[in-house]
Amino acid sequence: MFRFLTIALFLTFASPAFAGTAKATDQEITRRVNDRLRTGWFSQGMHRVSIQVKNGEVTLTGSIKTDEDRARLEKEVLETQGVANVINKLRVQQKPQAKPKEKNSAPSE
Repeated sequence: MFRFLTIALFLTFASPAFAGTAKATDQEITRRVNDRLRTGWFSQGMHRVSIQVKNGEVTLTGSIKTDEDRARLEKEVLETQGVANVINKLRVQQKPQAKPKEKNSAPSE
């Protein structure tokens, strides 16, 4: 009886200590990534980025303004608890090229 009680107490009090080492589910990781990005520097650009998680691997797709933002976003996601790897498929938005001004030339006679 004493042995059973000792084991039961150990499991009751030790479980929270081991909870931090348990592998997070893809759903938990998705929530963490979304929460981190919605409240951080990137919150304005969230509507252009899609996040998919499979077995702890996060795939980012969509568009972003600069190469620096692309790298920074990948780093933010990789630092999120439970993320094992990031596949960054984000495209950098191209700035529209200025059209050359057309000369208004009249045909010469």
